[in-house]
Amino acid sequence: MKLTIVQKQNQHMKKGLLALLLLLCSFFSVNAQTITFTGASTDFTNNGIVGLAAAANNTTYYVSLDSAFIYVGAFRTTGSFGTGSPSDNLTIYFDTDPNATITSGTGTTSGSAYSGVTPSLPFSANSYVHVNCNNGAGGYWDYGTFGSSWSITGQSNGANSTVLSTFTTTTATEVKIPFSSIGSPSALNMTMFMGYTNGIYSNVPGTNITTNLSTPIIVTGK
Repeated sequence: MKLTIVQKQNQHMKKGLLALLLLLCSFFSVNAQTITFTGASTDFTNNGIVGLAAAANNTTYYVSLDSAFIYVGAFRTTGSFGTGSPSDNLTIYFDTDPNATITSGTGTTSGSAYSGVTPSLPFSANSYVHVNCNNGAGGYWDYGTFGSSWSITGQSNGANSTVLSTFTTTTATEVKIPFSSIGSPSALNMTMFMGYTNGIYSNVPGTNITTNLSTPIIVTGK
């Protein structure tokens, strides 16, 4: 996909964003744009960002970034997210120190257990984000990092409760993630999916996963 930086930036900022964009744009159309959340896909598309549709289950994802944050939006094209208790959740994994061999590095290819799901990842991940699809303000979220094991670094009802910003409706889940909360990487790989109790759907990138949904094997592919 085309690499495009449309926001005016100084040269130092461009160099940092370029490394991120070169990796992300393999699957996502990523522009360097600050995003304001309103619960609509136009938050991204009005800034020239093209979404990546999941292979199944009517979800389209968008990614943008600026010098301090990465913005991710998941939107249902038909139907709605489960917003009950427990709700569906947007799950994102980051490899913040990519290697030529993507399964090597300081992280792990085994994801953190959440809502009955423990994924096998296509790269060595260092950080994750979960955002529950509660309709309106006050929904649960957390983010974590891998040391010798996964641990929660911050959560909406605990430590670092103001780090992430989220916006959720029955058809939209958006999250603003500070680069500082995932180790201030100069480059990264990422994958994401929608989760529910003991299963996932609408994983991207890659083909739709239909088996072993509580222990899915995430495989990216162009």
